Amino acid sequence: MTNITIKQKPILSKQSDILKEIPDKLIIDLTNSIQAKGKSASGKTIAALESAANDDSSKLLAPKHITALEAGRKPTRPGAPTGDPTLLEIIKDWCQVRGIDEGMAYPITKNIHEKGYPGTPGVLTEPLGNANVNKRVDESLGKLAALVTNEFGNLLGL
Repeated sequence: MTNITIKQKPILSKQSDILKEIPDKLIIDLTNSIQAKGKSASGKTIAALESAANDDSSKLLAPKHITALEAGRKPTRPGAPTGDPTLLEIIKDWCQVRGIDEGMAYPITKNIHEKGYPGTPGVLTEPLGNANVNKRVDESLGKLAALVTNEFGNLLGL
């Protein structure tokens, strides 16, 4: 038996580009919110935000620790595994970026391990809330509708 593969150019040649606009715009919204609320020290969290898309979906990718911006961090539980990098290494970098004496890194780290820290309400939920996400999706759906209309018109010779 012979295996035959038929490849066809997708009708919507720019569909993935339009779908990628949604997470790209959400990244801009997140970046603006994080910066406006003073939650960006080194910029590493913002730099880790990514978008990805194919012909039928799009994604916003963020580091797992981003939730601590809004939810805060609980005290370290006994026996918790050491992170890589360690919290102390992260706090040393944070101190350097903020112009804080590096000698303060250990007491700050110890305090976070013992008490945790509060989050900042709205830093994530405002840009990722239904109203803003729906707005971004609607913008892209409008472009997608125009693309479909145009491409079908081209197919029909209109």
